[in-house]
Amino acid sequence: NVGIAFAIPASTAENVIADLMDDGKVVRGWLGVEIQNIDRDIADGLQLADAKGSLVTQAQDGSPAQAAGLKSGDAILAVNGQPVDDPRALATKIASIAPDTTVTISVWRSGKAEDINVKLGTLPGDDQVASLEPGDGGAKASPLTDFGLVVGQGDEGVTIEDVDPNGQAAERGLQPGDVILSVGKAEVSNPADVEKLVKDAEKDGLKAVLLRVKSGDQTRFVALSFVRT
Repeated sequence: NVGIAFAIPASTAENVIADLMDDGKVVRGWLGVEIQNIDRDIADGLQLADAKGSLVTQAQDGSPAQAAGLKSGDAILAVNGQPVDDPRALATKIASIAPDTTVTISVWRSGKAEDINVKLGTLPGDDQVASLEPGDGGAKASPLTDFGLVVGQGDEGVTIEDVDPNGQAAERGLQPGDVILSVGKAEVSNPADVEKLVKDAEKDGLKAVLLRVKSGDQTRFVALSFVRT
């Protein structure tokens, strides 16, 4: 995980001082999610009106988020009714709440708003509030030419085999060797799954399709926009 380092607001600093006086240590709430920023393309892929919030790429094992049912693809929009417009706001908000407090997390999931109650844990380490993210094919490659992308069947699943350096996929940071885990909300196991789900998304009139991609040991979402004339 990669920790997020931000300037500490005065209110948070006061809480830190109080914690040190009471317990001799800083105690902060822990949600336990890996998140990334929501840009316009990702918002379109989620059918989300505004490019705000934090997109969950993974709920950490054994975390309060996992226990409450938060999952990859959820867009966190508010905590206790207060908007958290980006990962910075979410991290600051969660860190300001005492452990063992039950909070209401407002998420956008599968095209609709939903509230999930989460009992926060105690932050085990500074790197676990949230993390920000910023092969040889065994089957015939399937080109997704509009995106400048070629995928094939690899040992880990659907593997990106080639990327057009001038294409949209390259602009989004996709590289050969990356593994596509899901398209939209559906997991994929072979290149045919990817092609079908991308085509279905375009037929449904979506502005962009959202891919969940594994790069090394990091997982993130990438939005690829449909070009319509």
